[in-house]
Amino acid sequence: EEDLVKKAHRLGIHATIMGPGDLRKLEPDLDLNVLGGAYFPGDAHMYPNHFMMQLQSRLQQLGVVFVPDTRVTDLKTRGSKIEALHTHHGRFIPVQNVLLTSGSWSGNLLKRAGIKIHLQDGKGYSITLENAKLRPRIPTLLSEAKVAVTPMGSDLRIGGTLELSGLSEKINRMRIRGIVESIPKYYKNLEVPLAQETPVWKGYRPCTPDGMPYIGKSNTLSNLVVGTGHGMMGLSLGAVTGKLLSELITDQASVSALHPFRLNRF
Repeated sequence: EEDLVKKAHRLGIHATIMGPGDLRKLEPDLDLNVLGGAYFPGDAHMYPNHFMMQLQSRLQQLGVVFVPDTRVTDLKTRGSKIEALHTHHGRFIPVQNVLLTSGSWSGNLLKRAGIKIHLQDGKGYSITLENAKLRPRIPTLLSEAKVAVTPMGSDLRIGGTLELSGLSEKINRMRIRGIVESIPKYYKNLEVPLAQETPVWKGYRPCTPDGMPYIGKSNTLSNLVVGTGHGMMGLSLGAVTGKLLSELITDQASVSALHPFRLNRF
């Protein structure tokens, strides 16, 4: 944790090392079984469901049109351009330009257009305890267990793991059990019930071999721009990626600056 804090200081981020006593002051309701931790007072968290609803509302105000319940299954090309999007309804939607930011599904769509990128889905799981009687006051990452513990209003969300599954929808109960069983090793008085019927959420993180995202224009299709492969940092890096993509589309971005993120780097 000391190395983590030193790296944060070099980046100008406020962080401190805390011992057991300091952590108990931060979390007086919990019986902690830890030797210490790194505290980032400037960190924040959000409720994804609220954020997405607010984002959609704002985009609609700006004139963005959403097409709900529609899955793009293919990219129809002519020459060096994408001419239309083919949907699972059998409909073709004509396009002038395409910004492809489809997360873990990006590789499959690009393959349809003859473009190969190295991308794997890193499936993660979480469970949410509604109206949890006991929960941390601040979000916490349990370093050794690689589990995130997040208070969300009156609820408590616990999530973790990274499983390369090939976009499988199967839920690995062993991984869920591993997440849950790690909790009492850190919080002695925090019980997380787990039954066969406990609702489990799953999601897919788009992971690249070098951990760097793909941000750039296609070399073969002149009207295609791609932004994907952010792994576990999609929300954190979403805003700056959007800015880079905007500058790229309007020819304001430096191509050399985006060279590390190019689509054909492997």
